Amino acid sequence: MGVSGLFHLQQLDTEIARVSAHRAGLNDGAPERAAASEAAQRLTDLQGEIAARQTRLRALDLELQSLQSKRKKVETDLYSGRVGNPKELASMQEELSALDRSKARLEDEVLGLLDEVERLEPQHREAQARLVASQAALAQHKDLSEQARWVVHQHTAMVVRLTAEIGQVEAHLEAIAGNDWMVRQLLTCKGIGLVTAGVIRAEVGSFQRFKSAKSLARYCALTPRNASSGARQADAGVIQAGNRMLRTILIEAAHRLARFEPRWKALAAALRGRGKHGNVIAVAIANRWMRSLYHQGKNLERAAA
Repeated sequence: MGVSGLFHLQQLDTEIARVSAHRAGLNDGAPERAAASEAAQRLTDLQGEIAARQTRLRALDLELQSLQSKRKKVETDLYSGRVGNPKELASMQEELSALDRSKARLEDEVLGLLDEVERLEPQHREAQARLVASQAALAQHKDLSEQARWVVHQHTAMVVRLTAEIGQVEAHLEAIAGNDWMVRQLLTCKGIGLVTAGVIRAEVGSFQRFKSAKSLARYCALTPRNASSGARQADAGVIQAGNRMLRTILIEAAHRLARFEPRWKALAAALRGRGKHGNVIAVAIANRWMRSLYHQGKNLERAAA
């Protein structure tokens, strides 16, 4: 190879080095992809943490229900008068104390988990916002095709718009909650939040438009459906007429009321002791809760008129 050939190779090596250096300085989208991947992983981790705590909460709820049933049985035996042996009575009293300690421990764990979920929820919202921002940055990268950028941009814009609308609705609900007696009354119940209270208020409206508490329960689709025939007496769930969306909200609220409110917790325990299914118990609590709200609300509306 002559001098000219060596010179040509040197020029090629120089050009390759220059192009390689230029390429290394280009943004190939790796930072944007890494940021989007990290944000997605963070969101997934938080969703998993929240889901794990909610699963544990459901398990604790079942444990508490079981403890309550055991306690009721032991208490019934203790005070029935059928047991006269002092040792047996002392043993049953100790068992009651042990069940109460277990119940207090489980309730403390429930409160701790609820605090953790409340702490994780703002982090979850922040992770969602970071994911949206990173996806928007990735959508602007030139390595994506024009069609891909358009699709990502549309989805990102929709998420941003819906997030803003949700924030506006929540702010509006908070603003009107302070001026509405019914929403304020509902928010005094443990386990009832602003959205649940707002939906109930919007769907029920004035209690004056219902002739009785029973008619309100029927409007909420919480009335048992009769399936009797001849000598056979039976129910078949709840009626299909009425406001089904409101029924869904109320049944979800009833599950929380049965956990936190003493009156409804006692009713749930009594129905469970009679062998009633959890869904039947939730409907019964929702039905009676709305009936009690009817009488309270009608009296307040009359006083304000």
